[in-house]
Amino acid sequence: MKSISERLGEWATNFKSNQFAAARIKLTAYYALGILVILLVSDVAVYAMFSNNLADRLRFERQEAVRSEELTINGQSVEDIFASRAVSRLEEVLLLTDALVFIFIVGAGYYLSGKTLQPIGAALDRQRKFNADAAHELRTPLTVMKTGIETTLEKKVSAEEYRAVLSDALSEVNSLINISNDLLFLAKQTGGLAKNFEKVELSRLVKKEESLIRPYAEAKGIRLIAEAEDEVSVMGNANDLLRLLSNLAKNAVDYNQPNGQVRIKLEKSGRQAHLSVSDTGIGISEKDLPHIFDRFYRRAGQEGGSGLGLAIAKEIVQAHGGQIKAESRIGEGSIFTVYLPLA
Repeated sequence: MKSISERLGEWATNFKSNQFAAARIKLTAYYALGILVILLVSDVAVYAMFSNNLADRLRFERQEAVRSEELTINGQSVEDIFASRAVSRLEEVLLLTDALVFIFIVGAGYYLSGKTLQPIGAALDRQRKFNADAAHELRTPLTVMKTGIETTLEKKVSAEEYRAVLSDALSEVNSLINISNDLLFLAKQTGGLAKNFEKVELSRLVKKEESLIRPYAEAKGIRLIAEAEDEVSVMGNANDLLRLLSNLAKNAVDYNQPNGQVRIKLEKSGRQAHLSVSDTGIGISEKDLPHIFDRFYRRAGQEGGSGLGLAIAKEIVQAHGGQIKAESRIGEGSIFTVYLPLA
């Protein structure tokens, strides 16, 4: 069992390193100090305004009661004694009220400061998680390369073995480049950089993506169906929208079942373009579904990839003023639907 001093020491150490907690305490102190100043000023004003009036009023009432009969106690008139006691009582009431109000303000200030700082705390948590996940994703291919190179240097190997090691290293380098490109793209989106949007016909992008992804799907034994209504246009960036399509379509192929099917469908609905990518794949669990658009999140059964594809898809959709949602059932497949305003 840890002693009280040890626990206090741990708490103090953790508190010192916790910037969010320190900021919350500081903000609470500022709230409380400001309210305390207001209370003191108001007390002085109330005391100055009412103490003399109260004493005069009590003297007058006492004088009326005794019909001008002068009463004294220990050489002090009864009127003065009553007035002094009333003023003392006023002071006690003010002090008690201030104490209670101050305690309430400290509690309320702590609560409100927590609410005020909650978005900042959440942002810090996301940043810490993002940094940890990014470091992990970058470290894995570097570790593979380092191990392969060290093993090769420690023993004599043939030219073919050298080629195999270099081939593996090249594969990991390509993986690092892809992760870096994805991170740079997300950083650009988060920074809110201005984009030169233009009228883009989604119908053509669907047909283009179909031609690009079909060989990949056929190599995996997946049937690809693409249906696109003509003249469906939005204001946006064609390259980013094609990347959105590519990410959704590739995921649908990668997490499908043998002899499965992927359907890409584009149509108009009112003032919106509806783009859906559905598959007959392994599906996503209810536990994973709320988190699939988080950066570096990997759902159950997911292998490979950086965990950034769906996060990038969401950023692209939001940058274009749209929405994206996912529905899925384990063993039955998933459907991703994108809603974009028509041009």
